[in-house]
Amino acid sequence: MISGTSPRPHLTASDQYPPLKPKGEIRVLSVIEPQSHRYELISINYAQSAPPPYVALSYAWGEHDSALGFPTRNKIWINGKPYEIRSNLFAFLAQWGPSLNQKNIYLWADAVCIDQDNLEERESQVAQMREIFTRAKAVWAWLG
Repeated sequence: MISGTSPRPHLTASDQYPPLKPKGEIRVLSVIEPQSHRYELISINYAQSAPPPYVALSYAWGEHDSALGFPTRNKIWINGKPYEIRSNLFAFLAQWGPSLNQKNIYLWADAVCIDQDNLEERESQVAQMREIFTRAKAVWAWLG
């Protein structure tokens, strides 16, 4: 769900978000070391005949929920650089990151895979969400 402002990463958009082709290309997270919260962000084309398998995540961005026991912003490492995410996504990655890593399946989560500071990209990716979810190997709903 795209709404509000995004957490600010500790890196520049050009470092993290190389341009995407207008149709069919998305970024996905590859889980490298789930215990140390290390990930790679790579581009794939979901429209190709046999795209790499990815899970599309449906979840609430939400603000801090003290019941989760996580601070409002949580640090993960993407392509070797620190990146802050909200507690709900962090809780999902802590729970399911090891399984995604073992099965070698990528993850698409809008808060991280879309450059939230780039309005043109956000609009383009939101327009493709139906296809992004339809072409995923699975769609998981995370309630926290």
